[in-house]
Amino acid sequence: MNLSTDVLFENIFSHAHGGIAIVNAEGRWIKVNQSIIDLFGYSEKELYQLSFQDITHRDDLDLDLGPMHQLLEGKTEKYQIEKCYFHKKGHVIVALL
Repeated sequence: MNLSTDVLFENIFSHAHGGIAIVNAEGRWIKVNQSIIDLFGYSEKELYQLSFQDITHRDDLDLDLGPMHQLLEGKTEKYQIEKCYFHKKGHVIVALL
């Protein structure tokens, strides 16, 4: 079986039990999987109208933006943080990013 890289990526992305999302440099959602949709309670279309900053708890914005800028500047290849988001219904969700 010879799957293209694109097909393999799409299968992993679509069928992952954990949330996977791609955001652009401004933090806007580019691609989300069903687990992200289920976690936050927004439809895919609704998420594409938002940025991750829009649903991040204000106390955690700086916690995420610093490492994100380091990633974009090539100063690090990855980072991991625990942060709080707001579900569409208003309650707080703690997630490991």
